[in-house]
Formats: sequence, structure tokens, C-alpha cells
Amino acid sequence: MPAESFNRLLERQIAEARRRNGELDVASLLQIVSFHYDRLDEERRGVVRSMQIMSDEAQALTREIREQTSSHLQAILDNVKDAIVTVDGEGHIESFNPTGERIFGYSQAEILGRTLDFILPELIDCGARGFLDRLAIKIDDTHVDLAAHLAWGVSKDGTRVAVEIAVSKANLNRREGYIVCVRDITERHVAEQLMRESEARYRTLVEHAPEAIVVFDVDLGRFVDVNDNACRFFKMDRATLLSGGPGRISPPVQMDGTPSFGVQRGYIDGALAGATPVFEWTHCDADGRGLPCEVRFVRLPSSSRRLIRASITDITARKRAEAIAAGERRVFEKIAANAPLQAVLEAIAEVIERTLPGSFCAINLLDRERQTLNFGVATRLPREFIVAMDGVPVGPRLGSCAAAVESARPVLVADVGEDPVWECRREAALLAGLRAAWAAPIIASDGLVIGTFAVFRR
Repeated sequence: MPAESFNRLLERQIAEARRRNGELDVASLLQIVSFHYDRLDEERRGVVRSMQIMSDEAQALTREIREQTSSHLQAILDNVKDAIVTVDGEGHIESFNPTGERIFGYSQAEILGRTLDFILPELIDCGARGFLDRLAIKIDDTHVDLAAHLAWGVSKDGTRVAVEIAVSKANLNRREGYIVCVRDITERHVAEQLMRESEARYRTLVEHAPEAIVVFDVDLGRFVDVNDNACRFFKMDRATLLSGGPGRISPPVQMDGTPSFGVQRGYIDGALAGATPVFEWTHCDADGRGLPCEVRFVRLPSSSRRLIRASITDITARKRAEAIAAGERRVFEKIAANAPLQAVLEAIAEVIERTLPGSFCAINLLDRERQTLNFGVATRLPREFIVAMDGVPVGPRLGSCAAAVESARPVLVADVGEDPVWECRREAALLAGLRAAWAAPIIASDGLVIGTFAVFRR
């Protein structure tokens, strides 16, 4: 209290203690002063009591917050999907949450105090501390620091458990220790293993399938996978096939005369919708040779890409057999209809030329009296060659047909330019661009040769 205020208070107290005659009543003054100090002391005690109450309330609130935080943290630890294990600096387990009990089958009482390699045997070789220090190293790269380590654990019943481990260093009760998070990935590991095995089986099936197989990405417009048969079938290496799409293995025009592309056929849309369209398609190899094929589309499962697997089967032999059968029917129909011999022979030649693309068919008739061969049918051979060979005598050096009649057996010439069978008619054949010739005698029921059947190739 300031001195001035104190003096005024004292003056007031002295004035109160004076008697009416002006004399100072010392006893009364002492009583007044004592009462004043008693009142100050009471006020001081009231302040102390208030402060004590406030301190008690603050401590209670702190305890409540601490208990709530601890309860909340314990609830998280009890219900998190990962095993949370605290380990001291020597690798001994100090705590083990309920998830850890479920993963490894041990209760806290059974596991506390044991070293971490009790449930993670691979730590035995490198030591728990060295293993934990290595995983706890931080390099300030979030992706690397948070990456989990794959390992195998062992449960109480001896079952191997695939786990991911993440480790952090921490101060546990003012001592250095580690917090180890362990996640059970057994189901994921089994699923991945099954997927790898499935992929391996699929790859084996694809690589050993008898047909050519290509996988087409509809959005990219090119192939993303091909098997070895596709490379052999199209005479292209894998890189060449993968750099292109259907346009690389298809001719501009199909056998029916329609363009290969730009015509809505619905095969791809059907496959994308879940159907398995099967259709005939003419492909071509690296040499441009036409390849009649049967194609089957199947959509492959994919979460983000539209992929179609095409199984391509070469049906050249089937188409040839169909063409021969159809040609035979036409020939038999003409014979049954008593058609002229010329029409029947032309039908036979047409069958051969359809089944052997790039070939020229000729049927010659033998004049027995003159022993010469005359062209019966040769619709596609050059006119100059027909003139030069028509009426050729039977003989061993006058061409394949003349030699076949002479020997009464088939004559095959791979190189007209060199074979002596064509010595006397070589120039005519070469001028017509013919390089190979095959001829067979036509023998009647009485055993006599009545003509020849010949096929020429450029």
C-alpha cells in the first residue's frame, strides 16, 4: 500500500480512537488496527482458497484429457488392421496389440519379453537390432521411407504368414526403442501367386496354341501381344507385328471384292459387347501372299483397356477342299446334263486354276492317227504359246505333255530353262513366261492314252 494511502488510513483510525475530549484511546486504536489486519488476512485466505480450487480443477481436467487421449489411442491400437509391436533397443517385445494376437496366434502374456525373431525368423541371421535399424533409416524420400519390407512370419501353429513390415524409431519411456507395424498380406500374396500362375498357364497356352494369336488394343489401334505362331504365319518378327495393327496383315480388298477397312461389319463391336464373333477373313503375309483364315474374337478382361484376342486359323486347305468339291459338283452337273465335251473340260480346268492360284491349266487331246497333241482347253495360257504347242508331235524333248504321252506316266519339270524335256520347245515356253510344267497322261478304260492334263507356273 502506498505511504500516502497508508497515512490517510492511519489518520482515519486515530480519529476514530479519540475520545470526545480529544484524547487518544490507545486501546481502541489497537482494536481498530487489529480488526483491519484481520480483515486483510481473511481476504488473503479467500484468494488462496480460490487459487487452490482453480488448481484442483485444472489438474482434474488434465487427468481427464490424458485419460481420454489414452483411451482413444488404445481404441485405435486395438482396432487397427495392422499389428503394432513396440520393441526395446535390444529387440525385445514390450507391447503387442490385439491384431498382432490375431495374426500370430499368441496372447500378450505369451509374447511379451521375447525377441522379435520369435515371430519373424528371418531376423535370426542379421540380428533384430541391425534389421530394425536398417528399416528405420530415413532418407527424406517419402516414397522410400514409407515403403514396407516384405518378409515371412511364423504363427503359433507353425503356419508361414506373408507380411509387410514398416519400422520407426521412437522414445519409449525415455528409452530408445522401435515401433514395428506388421501387416498380414497372406491373402494378397496367394492371390498374386495364383495370378502369376494363371498368367504363366495363359502364356503357355498362347505360345503352344496351333493357331496364330494376336491381342488387339482397340483404342491404340495396334497389337499389344502376339504368339510365335503369328510371327511364323505372317513371316514378320514380333517387333514388326507389335508396331502395327490389322491393316499390316490384311490386303486392301477381301475375296468378296469389298474393302478390308471402312466397311461396318460389327465384329469388333460384337466382341466388345461380350459376343464371340467367328468369321472368315483374308490376311496376307510379309510377301503379300493371300492367306484365307478363320478368325475368332474374344474380349479380354481389363479394368482400363479394350483388348480383343484374335485367334487366326489358316483355312487354305479347307478352302481348297471346298473349291474342289464345288468344282466337282459343277463338272458332274455338266456331265449329267450331257453338256458338250468342251464345256466339261473348261469346268475341270477352272477347278484346278481356282485351287492352285497363279497356275495355268491345259487339257490336250491326242490325235492317235497323227500322234500329235491338240489343245482342248487352255483359257488362260498366252495365245503365242498355244499356237507354238498346238499339234506338237509325241516325243521326249517336245515338252512335258508330249513326254507324258511318250512315257505314259507323269512328267514334272521344275525348270523349263534347263530340263532336256523342253529342249525343242524351250523358247516358246520362256517367251510365255513359263518356268515350271507338270503333265500327266489321261488314260481311258481300255488302257490307252487319250490326252494329257497339264499345269504351268510362271
